[in-house]
Amino acid sequence: DDLGEFRIPALPAGRYYIVASTTETWRTPKNETYGYPSTYFPGGSIQTAQVITLGPSERRSDISLQLQSTRTVRITGRLQRENGEPIGASNVQLAYSYPGAGLMVGGMRTVRTQADGSFEFKDVAGGVYSIGGGSAEQILTIAGADVEDLILVAKTGSTVLGTVVTDDG
Repeated sequence: DDLGEFRIPALPAGRYYIVASTTETWRTPKNETYGYPSTYFPGGSIQTAQVITLGPSERRSDISLQLQSTRTVRITGRLQRENGEPIGASNVQLAYSYPGAGLMVGGMRTVRTQADGSFEFKDVAGGVYSIGGGSAEQILTIAGADVEDLILVAKTGSTVLGTVVTDDG
């Protein structure tokens, strides 16, 4: 919330990872862009994440995360078919990805490809992301360096044909 506090009610007993992520960015007087990378409990990247175990009806109030700002990066690439043909005027999505847990769609960003299939995401904070367009998808780990010339290859889909028949024939 606006005070930096969080509450996750009604969790069943189990093992959990706690992560803080935001798409907030800001520019410095030197025109550099900064943001907060995904921060896992007890305070770092996914490689240092620790599992929180909750018993039935257990309440934990000892979880704190300290976010550290880092310079954001730029992701550039190209969306293409398997034969190398560019896919223009198509959407490419970028969303936080949590290995073993799925995607965060609330922070999803979308850009449109140019005629040559090229795309660009600016001001991306560190973290693990899923990036994709059409049937192409990749997992990216962003850690302080620009990602350039990423190639996303859309696979040709399969076709299913059939007939639906009612009781009347």
